[in-house]
Parts: sequence; structure tokens; C-alpha cells
Amino acid sequence: MKNGRTTPARKKWTFLFGILAVLGLGFCGYEFWQWVLPLWQTPSATGSFSVSSAPIGAVVRWKGRDLGHTPLKQCVLPSGDQVIEITMPGYQPCPIELTVRTGALVDLGVRSLLKQLGKLRLVTDPPGVSYLVVGPDKKTIAGVTPDTIENLPLGKYEVKLIEPGWPAFAQTADVNSSNPVEVNREFKGGSVELTSDPAGATIFIGGSKLGTAPLTANLPIGPVEVTSHFGTLVSVVQTLVPDAQRSVSFHFKHSYGTLLVSSDRADSVLIVDGVDYGHPPAQLFLAPGNHKLLLSAPSAPDKTRRVDLLEGQHANVQINFGPMVGEVAAVSNANPSPTPGSSASVTSATPTSKLRPVQLAAQPTPTPTPPPASTTVPESNRTAESSSMPLPTAEKSASGSEEQPAIPPANVKASPSATPDEEQPKPVRTLTRSAAATKRLSSAVASTPSASPKPEPAKSKKEAFQVLDSHLKAKEEALNLEKQSIEYQIKNSSGSIREQWKYRLAQWRVRKARVEQDRAAEEARFNEQWK
Repeated sequence: MKNGRTTPARKKWTFLFGILAVLGLGFCGYEFWQWVLPLWQTPSATGSFSVSSAPIGAVVRWKGRDLGHTPLKQCVLPSGDQVIEITMPGYQPCPIELTVRTGALVDLGVRSLLKQLGKLRLVTDPPGVSYLVVGPDKKTIAGVTPDTIENLPLGKYEVKLIEPGWPAFAQTADVNSSNPVEVNREFKGGSVELTSDPAGATIFIGGSKLGTAPLTANLPIGPVEVTSHFGTLVSVVQTLVPDAQRSVSFHFKHSYGTLLVSSDRADSVLIVDGVDYGHPPAQLFLAPGNHKLLLSAPSAPDKTRRVDLLEGQHANVQINFGPMVGEVAAVSNANPSPTPGSSASVTSATPTSKLRPVQLAAQPTPTPTPPPASTTVPESNRTAESSSMPLPTAEKSASGSEEQPAIPPANVKASPSATPDEEQPKPVRTLTRSAAATKRLSSAVASTPSASPKPEPAKSKKEAFQVLDSHLKAKEEALNLEKQSIEYQIKNSSGSIREQWKYRLAQWRVRKARVEQDRAAEEARFNEQWK
């Protein structure tokens, strides 16, 4: 400024700044008016709405402007079709379309907000690695790579990759958007082929199970200690050195012998050295040495055997129980009542006793004569001399079971079947005896098994058949249970182990056919006896 006058340049800048100021004020005034105008409109041009959310506290926006937080009541908007949006951090936006009517209130109710979800992708080289993912809520997700886990609530997740033989790997993944978060890890080592004898051994590295031999595993480069377990056999430990350039094979040889155990009872249970091996027949892989076999079956005494097994030896053991006590008793009780004048025989579970006449206190006749058809002891002639006659006692048979005392009953024909080993009856004198001796003999005769006429033959036949039928059904049920067990093992095994179970199934079919034949024969024999 000179002499109180402004220069032309200063005037120019003052004019420009004035124009900019006017434009700025005009724009701000317009925006303010556009925001306030709907609120100042007359009731005839506006309406209102109410809305809430779950959870509450969400922001309600209209055309980019915040109208308030839920629950929002009687918020004024211009009449017509409008769109509002409810937003909240961690939740998906919820847009709502509504029609505002002049002078009316629109109640939009409670809107449930959905949590914002993300994705997690897990990739490994090579694939097939097990993983565990633990979320913010401590829930665990398990699977195998490669895999993409969708619909995850936002937050931090602990990812663990588990590969047997490798160090544990853990990483934290922050899932914060709909874009997938990826976890990638390489497990490049050496390929190792592992086999065992016998096949089917379980392979371990430390406390981690690799699988069942034969198998192929990916192991880290460097010395690795691997253990092979098979049943009760001694474990085999080897130190392996995988090669990154080529596949390496290792074989685990266990020291063992094989033992095939069979039995005539399909419902029996085999226990060897305290280990339960289920129902026979069973092919066992056992360490060389002495082994104790215990076979137990219902209604039968346990059978025990000891077997010395050498390495590489294959031995067969057949353990039979013989006829069941209930089976023989059922057949014997099913015999019809004898007719008068016929001889009766009773079958017992023990070997048939050798019958011989009681040798009374008498002197043999000078010349042998054939045995009389019947030996009668008259009871009218009683003297004190015969009262000292000893009573017969039970004799031990060769099998160890007690034989029933064989006493010729008074006035009853005793006609046991003679065999070359049996002693033929010798003639005896007719003696007199006291009343006490007669009573003792009568009680001894009464205790001897005999067949007596039954008052209800039809009822006895029915009861005998029920006993026989229940025994045969028990055999069939035991076979069915064994088949279910064998089929389960075939379904869940592989390799040579599966072939062994298939062999057992073939043996089962043979035993099944034999049991069906036995049932037909038993029923035919039963019907023949009850004619």
C-alpha cells in the first residue's frame, strides 16, 4: 500500500478468497439443510418407525447418517420407501427396507444380527496331515489337510498340524474377514516302506502310532527310532535313516511260532497265558517257549494244556469236551417207560459201570453151572448169621469216576450186557438174612439208577424234547455269535490278517453244517426212542 491505496495484486487475491468463502458457506448450508429438512417437515409429509436388535447397541443408519442406537423408538423419516441399515462390529450388516406412511408409526420389531464369519484354509506338502483347530470358544475342529473351514466366527484360532514322526507344529491364525486365512506347512522328508513278519504289526515312533505294517510313511531326514509291536510277541526296535532322494525299505522280524487251537465246543473261550483269544478255532502267533492253554465252556469243567513251542514251528492242538452232561441226561430221561418183563438200561454222563453180582458169604458149588436166570433171596428164612453180610461199596473206574454199586435186586432180573472184560455172574447160595440186612439191601437197590414206569408219558416226552432242543439251540446261538465276530474282523482288517479271518470263516461253515447234521440225527434218534 502506497499513499493509502492498495495495489492491483492485493485486490485480486482478496476477490478470489471472497468467492471461495461464499462457495464454501453455500455448500455447508445446503448439506445442513438437506439433513435438517426431513426433520422439520410438517407432520403431513413424514412418518416414524421403531426398531431394536439382538444384541442391542447397534447403530441405525439412513443414507449414511447415524439415526441412533438400538433400541430406537419413533424415529422420524420422510414418507415413502426408505432403506435403513443396522451395523455392529463383529456382525454382518442388516439392511431393512420399509415404507414410511404419513403420520403413521412402523414397528420393525427386533432384528437378530448374524455374526460376521470367516474362512480358514489349511494346506500341507505332502497332503494328508491331521490337524486340530481350537477357536475362541475353546471348541475343537479336527480333520485332514487340505481343507477349508468355513463359517468361522471372527477371532484368533490355534492351529496344530500333527504328522507322526515329526515335531509338533502350532500357529495362531487371526480370522477377521470373509477372505480365507491360509496356514501352509511343508513336511518334506524321506519315504520309508515298513513291513513285518508276521504281517499286521503296529508301528510306532516314540509315542506316535504310524499305522499297521505293511505301510509307507513320510519321515524326517535323520536317524529315527521305530518300534514294531505284535500282540504278546517281543517288540522289535530299529534305528532308521530315511533318504530324501529315494524310498527306503525296512523289515521287522519277530521271533514266534504259530499255534492252531480247535475244539468241539463252538461256545468255548480260549485263554492263553492269561490273554483272552475268543472262541476257537484260533490261529495264534506266540513267542517261543512254554504256554498254558485254558479252554472253558458252559456246563463243563475247564480244560488245560501246556504246549512247548519252538521258533518257526507250527503246531495244532485239538481240545474236546465230549458229550455235554445235559445232552446225555436228556436222551436218557427221554426213554419211554419199559413194559413189564422187559429189561431197562439208564445212560449216564460217566462211562458205563461194569456190573457184577454181589458176592455174598457163600461157598461156590463143586462144579460150575450157568448163571441162573434170576437170583431170589427169600425173606422168610432169617437167621442171625446172615446179618453180618457186608454191603457192597462203589468202585473206581479206570477214568477216575465212581461206578455205581452193582447189586442184584431181590425178585428182579439182572441182565447186564456182558463184554469180554466183564466178569460173568457166578452161582450163589440162597441164604437167610436178618430184617436189618434186608432193609439195607433194599435201600441200596433204590439208590441205583433205574427206569420206572411214568404216569404221564406225553408230558415226559415233551420235557425231554425241550431239554434237547434248548441244548441244540444254545450251540446254534454260539455259532451265530462267532460268525458275527469273524465278519467284523474281516471287515476291519487287511492283508494276511484278513486272510486268516477268512480261513476261520470257512472253518465256521464246516462246523455249522456239522451242527445241522447233528441236530437232524439227534431228533431222529429221539423220535425213534419215543415210538
